[in-house]
Order: sequence, then structure tokens, then C-alpha cells
Amino acid sequence: MIFHPEARREAMDAALYYERQEAGLGDRFSDAIEAGLRQIQRSPFMWRCIRGDSRRFLVKTFPYGIVYLPMEENLFVLAVMHLHREPDYWRKRLRDLP
Repeated sequence: MIFHPEARREAMDAALYYERQEAGLGDRFSDAIEAGLRQIQRSPFMWRCIRGDSRRFLVKTFPYGIVYLPMEENLFVLAVMHLHREPDYWRKRLRDLP
């Protein structure tokens, strides 16, 4: 699994935000992201397309989605996005595909 640098930063920033809100909540957020990534790896084509071949996995308990692009032998994570913010900001990251 390959992460766009901004996607990794989004996940870390969100975990820090949640941890500041309540002790342990940041860890629960990180655990939910990791669980989502494992599900995506097991069945990358299970979640619906949102733009072209890009797909979105909805994270349980938190208002976040993991936007990813299945590739021939890997997955490219474009964003760990808050669902109540600008929905298409990650599209420019498609230019950074490996």
C-alpha cells in the first residue's frame, strides 16, 4: 500500500486532534483507520467508485473516508478525508501517482 504524503499527514493530524479531545480517542481513530486499510487490502473493489477508478471506504465511528485507487499490484491511498469538508480536494493528488 502506497500513501500520498498528504494522506498520511491527514491521518496523523486527525489522530492528534481526537487525542486532544479525549485521552485514548486518537488511538481509537488510528485503530479504525488501520482496520479500514486491512479491509481495503482484502477486497479493494468492494467499495464504490467516487471519481473514475477512485474508491472510498467509510471509516466506522468517525466521519472520515479513506480514498484510494486500486492499481495492478498495489493500492494508492489518496486521502484520509473528513466527510463534512470539501469533498473533491484530493483529486489533484491523482497527478502524483507512482
